[in-house]
Amino acid sequence: SARLDPKDLANVLLKRTAETLGAIQANMYILDSEEKEIQEKYEVVLNPSGAAENLTPPAKLIQHVQENHQGVVIEDAVNDPLWQVDAQTHIRSALVVPIFGRYALLGLIILTHEQESYFSSDHLLLLQAIASQAAIAIENTRLYSVVLQEQKKVAAILRHASEAILLFDEQGNLTLLNPAGEQLFLMHPMKMNQPLPTDYGYDGLIKLIEDARTSQMSISGEIVWVDQRTFTAFVAPIEDGGTVAILHDVSRFKDLDQVKNEFIATASHDLKNPLTSIGG
Repeated sequence: SARLDPKDLANVLLKRTAETLGAIQANMYILDSEEKEIQEKYEVVLNPSGAAENLTPPAKLIQHVQENHQGVVIEDAVNDPLWQVDAQTHIRSALVVPIFGRYALLGLIILTHEQESYFSSDHLLLLQAIASQAAIAIENTRLYSVVLQEQKKVAAILRHASEAILLFDEQGNLTLLNPAGEQLFLMHPMKMNQPLPTDYGYDGLIKLIEDARTSQMSISGEIVWVDQRTFTAFVAPIEDGGTVAILHDVSRFKDLDQVKNEFIATASHDLKNPLTSIGG
């Protein structure tokens, strides 16, 4: 259950299972969650020749296992109606066990032997117990893979975001800072796991963070940074404690607004005298 690499997990599981039950070959097939088609295949061969036989289960066998929620002991693999192997192979009996997760069929484990009627109900019970543990391990690997992918996505978003993103813990210590956020502290570099200093001109942001933490509500406001740039700050509490702050530089829009106001004032002044004359 501690293994997070599917291939490593399958090799260990199949090798030890085949050795314990005396099988000449063990295969594990991982199925697609939607179409129930084979997505991944792993095999371990223990027969003297070392040649692997094709153990791909037919659709009717997969359907039978899924509907009955239990494994199958195939005593005569050449003539069994669920799965008829090629008579030219060394396979004469087989053991097929489903790997059921919490919500669906994840895959199958198949063991084979060169002797007819080799596998018994005791073998089936043991392999089913092993498959139950395998299901937990497989779902763990999938969850780990999903989490890893999500972490990569979040890291990419933080890395390329134009807004400064700062994360603070419950004590107000800075725990995360994206590259855009690092640009805010070029004059006074910040150290992680420390609060924002109160004597460097960060008072506006500190107040917003304290207000958001106290009220447990999202707060937005406009702050002036130490380099006289103007930022729109959005500060929100997060579920596990702490707060996140997102700062967007609006200095350019402030400058444009000032230019607009100056233009309107100038135009009004310059038009006042002609309009007065016209009115007269």
